[in-house]
Amino acid sequence: MDGEYRELDIHDVQRGEIIRALVPWFGKCWLRLKTLQYGLADLNIALSVKDLGVHLAFLEGAGLVEMQRAAGAAGDDEAPGRIALVRLTNRGLMMYDRKIPLEPGIRF
Repeated sequence: MDGEYRELDIHDVQRGEIIRALVPWFGKCWLRLKTLQYGLADLNIALSVKDLGVHLAFLEGAGLVEMQRAAGAAGDDEAPGRIALVRLTNRGLMMYDRKIPLEPGIRF
């Protein structure tokens, strides 16, 4: 059971690091999913596109990030419905700045 709790803690930290990585870009631009993935790798948070997508879906559901999905036109690099762009919301920044309580499942 200890291992199960540790894995959950790791996911909480990973979601916190995703928010932390988006903070410098707040209000400036949308980030491509790959750019976010590379930025996280620079912070020693290696996530597959699938795992990153799961975490982003969690954060989107909490209102902390917004995502745009690919339209999937012929010749696009991204498949239809896949996450193409992501950005931090006002709520996400307020939580990062501790102006609102931390959401369960997120740790900084």
